[in-house]
Amino acid sequence: MRQGLCGPTPHYEILNITAEGSAKALDELYRSDAYTWAMQQAEALRRRGFAAIDWDNVIEEVECVGRNERSSWMNHCARAIEHLIMLEHWLEPELLVGSSWKRSVRRARLEMRSTLDDNPGLKARQAEPLRTAWKKGRRFAIEELTDYEMAVDPLANHKTARREWERTIPPERPYSLEQIEDPDWWPKPTWSQA
Repeated sequence: MRQGLCGPTPHYEILNITAEGSAKALDELYRSDAYTWAMQQAEALRRRGFAAIDWDNVIEEVECVGRNERSSWMNHCARAIEHLIMLEHWLEPELLVGSSWKRSVRRARLEMRSTLDDNPGLKARQAEPLRTAWKKGRRFAIEELTDYEMAVDPLANHKTARREWERTIPPERPYSLEQIEDPDWWPKPTWSQA
């Protein structure tokens, strides 16, 4: 066994398929047993057995790796944003839930940094994932704040409470990317501004 980036790489026999049936057989294997397909494709690439490569699906999988890294950064950013919003808009300062949100933001910031360190090409392409992260983080925070309000006052109208939080939390991102990433920056809680 060889040692690859993902650990030991076992040896797999490449399917011995005629040229006319290879594309169909490889596509069927890709759809029915992705693991075996991936191992066979890796072995074919190592041997430079280009005739045995399922090019369309290999291209799709390589692109998928990039999308997954971008998605990872975006999801960590959305979690940081969600909890930054919660820290800013939580109305009960005497409750200590803020400390767990701060821990969550710290972890998300570390994961965002780690993802960029491992994928420096993402740094120049953060604008779109950041817009999506704001929308997701905002939506999650609105849900959480609405649920909390409903728990405190079960007679409150869910739709009205949600609309109020949608008006309160701006649809456009008020935090800069630098603030979201800064381990020392925290939003000022709205209750302290009253």
